[in-house]
Amino acid sequence: MKRTVFSVLSLGCCWMLSPESLALVGNIAGQAGWTMLLPLAVISLCFMICAHLLSNPQLPEQGFPFYTFYKRPSLPSGEGQQNMNVEPGDSKESQALSYKRNAVSVIGANGLTLAASLPLMIFSATAILVTAGYTFNEVFLYWFPNFGFAFLLLFLLTVLQFFPEKITSDAQILFIGTAVVGLLFLSFYGILSPGLNVSAKIVPGQDLTLNSPQLSWHAVALLPLLYVGTLFPGEQQKTSAQIFIPIVGFSLFLLWIAASLNHVSPERLASSDIPYMTAARRIMGEPGRYIMGVVVIAGSCGAVNGFFVLCRRMLADLVDQKTQEPAAHKKTSKLLPLALAICIGGAMAAGLAGEDLLEVLLRAALLLWLTSTIIRCIAALLWLHQKKGTLSVPALFSTVLLAITLPGILFGDPEKVALTLSIFSALSAGMLMAACRFFINKHLRKEKGA
Repeated sequence: MKRTVFSVLSLGCCWMLSPESLALVGNIAGQAGWTMLLPLAVISLCFMICAHLLSNPQLPEQGFPFYTFYKRPSLPSGEGQQNMNVEPGDSKESQALSYKRNAVSVIGANGLTLAASLPLMIFSATAILVTAGYTFNEVFLYWFPNFGFAFLLLFLLTVLQFFPEKITSDAQILFIGTAVVGLLFLSFYGILSPGLNVSAKIVPGQDLTLNSPQLSWHAVALLPLLYVGTLFPGEQQKTSAQIFIPIVGFSLFLLWIAASLNHVSPERLASSDIPYMTAARRIMGEPGRYIMGVVVIAGSCGAVNGFFVLCRRMLADLVDQKTQEPAAHKKTSKLLPLALAICIGGAMAAGLAGEDLLEVLLRAALLLWLTSTIIRCIAALLWLHQKKGTLSVPALFSTVLLAITLPGILFGDPEKVALTLSIFSALSAGMLMAACRFFINKHLRKEKGA
């Protein structure tokens, strides 16, 4: 039981301990100071409530979330898409309407899943692995090529995906556990040791993105991006563990913010591209730099490995096991990590890392994942309202609050045009892939029926 809880926690915390998240937390702490803790606490509470909502065992397992917009929950949950098939006695008009609803439901759900998972896996891994490579080169071995280390990590983490799930899960616990221990050690040392006694204050007129600062209201809107990946499907039996993920994240951020503000001026934190490394060096000198180097590399491995697992889980429903042989499903799950690794390696080899375009693409992917989570929450609220006749006010409030941050992130971004185009392109590609799969499977089912 304990191992299962640690497995869920380590998987949900994968993005929160990545160098990209640590950079975002440091920049916002430098800009807003202690005032960021209240909105961060509210956002954490919202994710906790949404985790409880999405872990409800009465939610359907297939065709979710779009299935809930078209089908009344009159049948037992878990029957999913097959309940949407046309009955023999239906009229032609009813058959046509059912087919259209089925198509919209499956294409919508699968298209959004593809758009929310594949770009985030590819672009986040590209940015994170290159950061880990630079960290290893600058902190530990100056003579070792930074891109060589990034490709080495990609190779090892890809090979890890072909091992049994228990080994992958244990490795995830090791990665995240190492990062947590290192961050906690630096945090407590930084809080207890004498600092600069500086007062955190807002730094106006900055431009805050994932790696560089902006306006304070935009910084608050960016806070939900820290919890990307904390709400994932298939964990209905582990409700309590998933609910604790935002608590763990908030506690770690709180301690690290306190230690950083105790030793680094807000202006320095807000302007630094690697505020976590700046704070670690001010806290403990060279030993702190080495410890943070371990945290960054372990957190990078945990983030990439975690997204590999989450991406595979999110795409598992796209393989219809009722129409394909089990061997085909197994082959698909094995080919997915390899295909993703080729895309990530191609992006790194093409020099995408370090370009402004990668930051835009990564923000677009994060927004799509957050949008997917919000839509799943809305669908869950509708389903449970239709089934039970009640509406959870805390869950509704949390969903609305998270939804409000979406336009705040989009319209407050300095690259809002490029960001919008990236989101639209990913959604279009995802819907196109889902539509092709849907109609190909329809054709295969007709051939097998004949």
